[in-house]
Amino acid sequence: MIKFYQFSAILTLLFVLSFQSSLATAPIITNYDPIKDATGVVVNHTLNLTFDQNILFADNGPTYTIRIRLVSDNTIFNNKTYTIDGVDTDTDLTITNNVLSIAHANFVNGTSYYIRIQSGALTNAALEPFEGIDNSVGNNWRFTCVVAPPTISTYNPTVGATNISTTATTSLTFNKNINFGTNQTVSVKRYSDDSVFESYTLVAGVNANLNITGSTLTITHSALAYNTQYYVTIDDGAIGSTDGGVFGGISDKATWNFTTVPQPLIVTYNPTQNATGVVTNASMALTFNQNIAFATGAFALTIRRVSDDSQFQTYPINGGSTDANLSISTNQLTIAHTNFEYNTQYYITIDANALENGFGNGFGGIDNSGGNNWRF
Repeated sequence: MIKFYQFSAILTLLFVLSFQSSLATAPIITNYDPIKDATGVVVNHTLNLTFDQNILFADNGPTYTIRIRLVSDNTIFNNKTYTIDGVDTDTDLTITNNVLSIAHANFVNGTSYYIRIQSGALTNAALEPFEGIDNSVGNNWRFTCVVAPPTISTYNPTVGATNISTTATTSLTFNKNINFGTNQTVSVKRYSDDSVFESYTLVAGVNANLNITGSTLTITHSALAYNTQYYVTIDDGAIGSTDGGVFGGISDKATWNFTTVPQPLIVTYNPTQNATGVVTNASMALTFNQNIAFATGAFALTIRRVSDDSQFQTYPINGGSTDANLSISTNQLTIAHTNFEYNTQYYITIDANALENGFGNGFGGIDNSGGNNWRF
């Protein structure tokens, strides 16, 4: 009796296994990556197929193949054939649960490809074979490649930066080496009214104001205006990567804009302009709207008599070699002098750019003109 029950259990198990096997279905693709007939696929994109169930490499006899071919002439891409034979399968093929991944050399920009997978190369756990991909009308996987465009990794000045020197270097660094297009334009524009400050058009890929070194584009421009917001536009195709990618350009004012530093300006005169009754040993000082320093060069500050423009006292300005009677503390210039003469009117001149801010931008100077003078 025991033997009979054991035999009956074995028959039942075999029946269940047979029934389950009869219900098993072959693997079916649920997602193509890239999708069928995709365009603009980057040349190093890993190929992935997702199935409706977990899959395995076939290991039941013959060696199967996967090939990537060019649509144009059906040649095998990179002369590479992927072989499938269980544990001896090509290592550029990997399976993670229900996803098959195909690694490959970089594709060629602007080229279309299709994939062929031999029927039976993949199975499920029940050894039901995948039908394969034969590139027929209803069973194909085709796509067209493009080199990934270069992307900006560093803006100089940074986006939205303020207090930028009017002579600052303007440059962009990309994620890979770049080159010029042919006849496109790069422009620096004023943010307030979109007017063009300067523009540089490539002629046969050359413009003296534009330079590329490796992955960096440098724009050489005239001195910018003080306290002004600018933005930069770049035509589509003006920049490309050396591997064939094309930069889409910058067409809006939000992507790359910056504001220059205010010019150093006097906010307080001591003595005040046109003051009278100034004592002969009065302290003399100018206070500016920002910190200042002595510029390097052949500059001078001079005190003169109004009556005949004769020189009363002069002070050479040249960086660290500036006359010791001139001193600066943050944003204030102090002028030590010999005692003035009684009942005499004086005026001060300061050479343009003799003083500068921390960004190297020069003070416009005092020239004793009608709107720019310091007399007392």
